[in-house]
This record gives sequence, structure tokens and C-alpha cells, in this order.
Amino acid sequence: MIDRITPLVITYNEAPNIARTLDRLTWAKRIVVIDSGSTDETLNIIRSFPQAQAIHRKFDDCASQWNFGNDQVQSEWVLSLHADYELSEELVAELAHLILSAPFRRRRRFTGSSTIAQASGISATIRCRANGCCRSTPTMN
Repeated sequence: MIDRITPLVITYNEAPNIARTLDRLTWAKRIVVIDSGSTDETLNIIRSFPQAQAIHRKFDDCASQWNFGNDQVQSEWVLSLHADYELSEELVAELAHLILSAPFRRRRRFTGSSTIAQASGISATIRCRANGCCRSTPTMN
């Protein structure tokens, strides 16, 4: 299952976070990163991960960034992440054994031993959805 998932990450000046996020995605054949014109070391860090592809898109709104990113993904499933999300080992293991049949799965856990994702010490929602089934609207981010 895990080989049918492409992580999608949105960035802008995420040098303090992006390496930690990408380190947890080494299982992915391809990682799509949509960057809004970072001026720090973000792009250099992304380039150090061979399966990560940074694509520049000028930022207009979050929904358009996510939709553009979804259009760049060619796999059956998309795992949408913010650049400060760090997947837990438990989530990676679950993804490896998961058979996704519904077009959209949403999981929420809180920090601690059961954390599946962590963003700066707070709980995070991870979205894994069938590619092409969902579009973001400008009121979502």
C-alpha cells in the first residue's frame, strides 16, 4: 500500500522544519513539495532528499497551493502534510499495512505515545485521500 502514496508538502521558508519532515518520508518513491518562493535554506535542504521534487508556485491562497500540488501527484493516493509535521513510526507502519478503500481517511491522535503525527508539539490531522477525489476551496486551508 505505501508505494501507492505520494506525500505532498507545502513550504515557504521552512528551513527549521523541512528536514525533520522529509526524514520521516524516506519510504516514499516520490515526495512533491510545492514551494512559494523560499529565501532561506529550504530548497537546499529539499534537494538533499533524492526522492523530493520541489516545484515553485507563487502563493495566492492555501487552497490553490494544495490543488496545484494535487495536480502534480501521479500516484493513486496523496498524503497531505504541512512542512512542520513529523510522522510517527506508528503511522508509517500503519500506512504500510493499510488497505484504503474509502476515498478519504482522516485520523487524529494527540501528542504522546499514541501520536501518529506531530506539529510543533500539538496534535495534527493527517489526510490521506484518493488522488483526484477532492479539491480544496479558498475557505479551506
